[in-house]
Order: sequence, then structure tokens, then C-alpha cells
Amino acid sequence: MTRPLQIVLRVVASLALLLGGCIDTSVEATTVALSARGDADADAPFDGRNGATITLQRADLAFGPLYLCAGVQAGEHCDEALAQWTDAAVIDALSPEPQALGPMEAITGTARSYMYDLGITSLLTRDEPLVSEAAGSLGDASVVIEGTAELDGQALPFTVRVRVEQDAEVEQGVPVIRSAEADGFEGALLPDDASSLEVAFDPRPWLATADFASLFEDRPCAPGVPIACAGSLEQTCDADGALVTSRECADLGQACLRGVGCAASLEVGPDSQIARALRAGVEAGARPLFTLRPETAP
Repeated sequence: MTRPLQIVLRVVASLALLLGGCIDTSVEATTVALSARGDADADAPFDGRNGATITLQRADLAFGPLYLCAGVQAGEHCDEALAQWTDAAVIDALSPEPQALGPMEAITGTARSYMYDLGITSLLTRDEPLVSEAAGSLGDASVVIEGTAELDGQALPFTVRVRVEQDAEVEQGVPVIRSAEADGFEGALLPDDASSLEVAFDPRPWLATADFASLFEDRPCAPGVPIACAGSLEQTCDADGALVTSRECADLGQACLRGVGCAASLEVGPDSQIARALRAGVEAGARPLFTLRPETAP
């Protein structure tokens, strides 16, 4: 795991004394003003898979801790952090207003990679991951998405929440999300607290492979199918596949779901395709936009 910055600074100072000042002692303690925001257009309808249209009403993310590293490959190669923010906070990924998260402890230098967790942190000192207050406020989840999926005139409000955490059998103690050289992240950590870092999240790509269309169907009754949806029409069927009763879900302000029938909304299960797609989109999909720049004077 990344070594605390205080240790790094003490090592630099000790080497300078031992070697009679013959090493570069220009490294100094500083801070980086950290903020995060969402995307201004994230609440607009967007296309999902197989013809579904998705509109988001909530996209909350437990973000942190965050580390900036000197090497171009984050992870186990980041032995010493140049900057660290060891807290976590809930980010509204639908709001473009920057949310101040506080200063990152840092030392001067050039950061070329980053790594972070999403409110749930793997530690070498304990078997179970540490759930931050931020993730706790989301029901021990890293992400909570609420929105509406529409297909062929049917609108289904949904909620999906997932945990994004490190697999202890793979790399315990290492943050779950890490940049790679191809991400092209680089920026200077300036002395005198003169750097700022903004992290911008767009939640729409998180759902790029989520198949909301699979929740709907358009079919008649059939043997062995107790409930069938013909668009928004709920049909109950007998064992031989004959229609017993039907009702129009749209008259109830609801949608007809495959295997369920009329439903006003859906709490997506953690093992569903949609939840797995969301987890993969957050963990391995499009990265947030990191902007490291000189701090603007007030």
C-alpha cells in the first residue's frame, strides 16, 4: 500500500543530513485543493441498449480515498504517494457545481497516475473491507442510480445500487480503480499550496451495457408461462398456455415487466445483468475527467 507522505518527507530530510546536503532537497510539503462535480447534461435522456431510453434522476457516488503517484502506472508500482486524500464523500454526478472535498496532503513533483476507491477500502490489516461513512449513507454501496427506462411507450422507474470493492484474493490493500499509461494523466504539484484538482464524473457511460430492454416483452400466453406481457398488457395464463385474465398496466400508470406483470417501479437486484453492467461501467469503463491546474487566486 502507498506509504504516508509524512514518512516520505522524513526519509528525504534524513538522507539530506546523512549525505551532507548532496541530494536534491527541493521536494517540499504542499497541498492540492480537491473538488469533484457531475456532468451538466447527465440528467437529459440518452440511448441505452436495444432501443431503450434512459433518464437519470439520481446518480450518487461514494468517492475516495484518492492517491496521485509519480509513475505512469498506478497500483502496486505506486510505492510512495505524491498526494493523498484519505477521506471519502458522496458526489452528485448529476450536478455540474464543483463540490469542495478539502485539501490533499502532497509533496511537490509531477503526478503521472492516480488510483482511488469508491467508499469501500481494502486494507492489509483487516480481512473485511472498510466501509466509509459516505458509502454507509448510500446503504453500504458505492453507487446509487435512480432513473426511468422507456421502451415502446412504457416507462419504468428503477433503482440500482452496487458495491465496488477490491477482490481480497487478488490485491488486498490496493485501491480498486487505477489509471494506466494510456490515460495520459500528468500534472505538476506546485509548492505553496498552488495546485488544484477537479474530478468530473459522467454517469451515463456507467450504464452503456445495461440491458433495460430485457425487462420488457411482447408475447402471447404460452404453456408454462404464468404471466406474459403483450407490450403494456399483463396476461395471466393457465398451464396449457390459455389466457385467463388480462389488464392494461398503462391504465394503472405502470409498466408490464417480463415474468412480473404490472409494476410501478423496480429495485434492481445486485446479481442482475443491469447491476453487473453498472459495476463494470464504474470500475472498468470510461474514466472521470481529472484536471490538475494551478490554483486560481480568489
